[in-house]
Amino acid sequence: MVKKIVDIKGSDISEPIQNMNLSLLIGPDRFTCLVYNNQKIISLTIFEWHNEPDLLKTLLSNLEVENIIVNKIESINLSILTLEEKADYKLQSDKIQQYFKSNFPAVQIKDYFGCMLHAFKNICPKKSVVFSYWQSGKIYFWALTYGAVDKHMSSPFRTAEDALYCVLQFYKLNNLSTEKDSLFLSGALSKDSAIYALLHTYIAEIEFVNRPTELQLNTEEEFPEHLFFDILSTIS
Repeated sequence: MVKKIVDIKGSDISEPIQNMNLSLLIGPDRFTCLVYNNQKIISLTIFEWHNEPDLLKTLLSNLEVENIIVNKIESINLSILTLEEKADYKLQSDKIQQYFKSNFPAVQIKDYFGCMLHAFKNICPKKSVVFSYWQSGKIYFWALTYGAVDKHMSSPFRTAEDALYCVLQFYKLNNLSTEKDSLFLSGALSKDSAIYALLHTYIAEIEFVNRPTELQLNTEEEFPEHLFFDILSTIS
């Protein structure tokens, strides 16, 4: 069963919209679909999915509901997050890419982490820093020096203490200083979490990343920009 878990609309849409741009970020169990035009977000939706027919049917149905004409989309940026521990997902992602290439001439395949790092380097201070992307139960790390990636790794965790250990280990393995080298946060992490409280106890400089584009989340609700940094990064 496919379940819509987030729906953010930047405007009320009454007439079919043409000349839209779409960025699609596909993960192993959910995908994020962002539709925008002229620096204005039309729709940002996150869905759970379990197989390829689910994903494609849900995506196309969602665009239809939003009155977005698929064959009028000017560009489609497709990025796929491949987790290294799921070898079978690589085969599935290849099928998804082929589907989009065959049916949407405007599609452009983008490297997911490459987009994020490119966007981050534009706002990264010119020093050594740690960039982290948080998902449920997993952290992705990059050590960056003057905007270049030195080392990267991923770590699973279950508790706040686990997460703190993973972060401190990454600092130690890369000879980084918790006093001098900043930790940048993106993804599913909030200031009121136990993880953030622990991190702040051990690391001197912690910052949430800002949005990497001119697009703004034009909503009545206050969604933190770092939560959607990943999908916004695929636009550039």
